[in-house]
Formats: sequence, structure tokens, C-alpha cells
Amino acid sequence: MEHPIIAFPSENRIEWSYRREDSVMLLLELIEKNLLLLQGNPFVFLVDIRLIRYILPDDKKIIFQLIHQIKSHGLVGLAYLVDFRNYIRMQTLISLNQLPFKEVVFKREDEARKYLNDLITDSLKKCIL
Repeated sequence: MEHPIIAFPSENRIEWSYRREDSVMLLLELIEKNLLLLQGNPFVFLVDIRLIRYILPDDKKIIFQLIHQIKSHGLVGLAYLVDFRNYIRMQTLISLNQLPFKEVVFKREDEARKYLNDLITDSLKKCIL
């Protein structure tokens, strides 16, 4: 089984494929391991929620908990990736649930990655200057 959280240190990115069956303890353990791979560098976070059609109270709680866990570790930005068939509904639910970075919702993976890549590139340029 593929891990739900994967770091891409060369791209300063962590991706989380949200699945309701994953325990919070597993997710927190995986996020800590992946943060170590980034060695304290600033990073962006892609939350892939294409497998869900609605945001339930438990979903909201887990998303908040995981984002809270990583915020103080150099998080530059975040994007939500939703299924294109449910884009309007999920965009609305993300906003109504007041999820962090609620305005950054994508239905195409390439657009989400480009946005995050541009965000981290700008952030790293500022660090150098």
C-alpha cells in the first residue's frame, strides 16, 4: 500500500492523499518523518482530496489537525486538489468549513503543482535575497 503522505525534498513539497480509513496517529507519524526529509527547508503542501465528495466533520477535524501540525515547520503555502466532477461543490464546502487556505482549490493536478512550484520558487528567491 502506498503511503498517504509523501515528501519530495528536491521540490520542497509534501503531498497528502486523503483517505478516510487512515488513522490520525499514522498521519501524524508520517508527517513527522516527511518533515525530517525536508531538513527544515520551507515547503508547500498539496492536499489531494479527490477521493471524497463531501467534507464530513471528521474530515474537517483531521485536515485542521494535520495542517496545524505542519504550520510551524516552514509551510509556505497549500493547495487542495479536488475531483473535477465535484469542483464547485468541494470549493464551496472548503470555504464553508473555513479550511486553511480555503481560496486555493484546483481541479487539475498540473495546475495545482504549478501554483505550488511558483509559490516555493518565489519564497526561496526571497530567502536568498
